[in-house]
Amino acid sequence: MPEESRVALLRQGARVPELDGIRGIAILMVLLLHWVVRPAAPILRHWSPRLWALLDLSWCGVDLFFVLSGFLIAGILVDHRDAPNVLRTFYTRRACRILPAYLVLLFLASLPIGGASQVAQGEIPLAAYLLFLQNLWSSAGARVAFALGPCWSLAIEEQFYLGLPVLLLWVFRGRFGSFAAVMLLAPPLLRCLCLASGWRSPWDFTPCRLDAPFWGVLAAVLVRDPRAAALLLKYRRALLWAAGAALLGVAGLSQLVLLPAGTNLLLSIGLSLIAAAFTLALVSVLLSPQAAPARLVRWAPLRWSGKHSYFLYLFHLVVLLFIPIAQFPLRVAVSACALAVLAAISWRWLELPFLKLGAAVEYSESARSPPLTEPAG
Repeated sequence: MPEESRVALLRQGARVPELDGIRGIAILMVLLLHWVVRPAAPILRHWSPRLWALLDLSWCGVDLFFVLSGFLIAGILVDHRDAPNVLRTFYTRRACRILPAYLVLLFLASLPIGGASQVAQGEIPLAAYLLFLQNLWSSAGARVAFALGPCWSLAIEEQFYLGLPVLLLWVFRGRFGSFAAVMLLAPPLLRCLCLASGWRSPWDFTPCRLDAPFWGVLAAVLVRDPRAAALLLKYRRALLWAAGAALLGVAGLSQLVLLPAGTNLLLSIGLSLIAAAFTLALVSVLLSPQAAPARLVRWAPLRWSGKHSYFLYLFHLVVLLFIPIAQFPLRVAVSACALAVLAAISWRWLELPFLKLGAAVEYSESARSPPLTEPAG
């Protein structure tokens, strides 16, 4: 597909296969972290601290999710900003995408299976999870139940989803570029403040993590601006090389944790650099569909993982928790098979029917119609 046609598709909100592949990379990074790197951390740190630091950086898969969410959600809102029913349709479709699997997770976490429920094993009330406010508890130091550990990032994304439409369409409609620039600069400053004061955790406190999705917002606005898109297309080859260099820089940032105070530096400034690198890579892949990186992310297993990434993210620790196998490699292998089967079942019988229900609530005819499957949270 010509690059100019790809830009037109992005402006129309069409489904682009590379996005599923990129999302697949993000979820595989998270699975690698929780299923392999963290359990094997003592061995890895003893054997090769540098390799351990590099593999442990797979936590930034969450940041890739944040960038993707900002890119996709802002694109939907920009494409349909003139529709009179934009907010009602947007929130309905978001609810149909997010709530079914999430409520199933909370139901299972509330059951007293083998003792106290997962919710009771933590210090965050069920009401906080239902309102997507759990990260406000965890950022203040509350203990999180093991199986519900991934839910902090879902809370940040949902808060972002609730606030962005109002900001983009009403409050800052004419000055959104300036507002987005502020949202790229304020979070790293807040993270420095939190690290210095100990008031909140800079890792999961919402104001400290909004720069990553707003990098995605900026990318969505740029590819839909004719002049900016033309400039990006003109220098797309240089963009690919810059993205490659930026990702190598991200790998280099992993070694900061081996230095005194390096972890604080990674949390304060490094998170912004990682989000910027991911945004550069995202745009370069989308605008160069014939290049090798784009062909790589269109690989079928990556696209399958991306398609099912929401369920995989929510339930990967639940599955690992309830697989009663002591041997580490076998437990991971069985967990992976079980999770894949459950993800396919959930997609067919739970998620897809609700996605179709959400798609029945259409944007007005004056706006472009988005693809059926909206981005995973």
